[in-house]
Amino acid sequence: MNKSNHDSLTSLLGFAQKSGNVSSGSFAVLKSIDKNHAKLVIIAEDISENSIKKIREKCNSKKIPIIKFATKDTLGHYIGKELRAVISINNDNFAENILKKWEGGTL
Repeated sequence: MNKSNHDSLTSLLGFAQKSGNVSSGSFAVLKSIDKNHAKLVIIAEDISENSIKKIREKCNSKKIPIIKFATKDTLGHYIGKELRAVISINNDNFAENILKKWEGGTL
């Protein structure tokens, strides 16, 4: 990912958080998935697969995209929190734009 897309993606995460469209932490993300609010799930690169197995299974069953991005420390920082291993984006527009940046596209 180039620097421009990386910077845009981190800005989008901050805007999504400020607008109330982010759930963070395993329990909150699972709740968002169950309530069909989650449009995209982002997991930290430094979390074990075993730790997110249930989240991955639920996302797969509901066809919610998952991306790996940043470390737990950095992912939390981008949304103004402490360590965060997993977050969900609960808005279609934010999710779509974050995925575009993740895939290297432009807005």
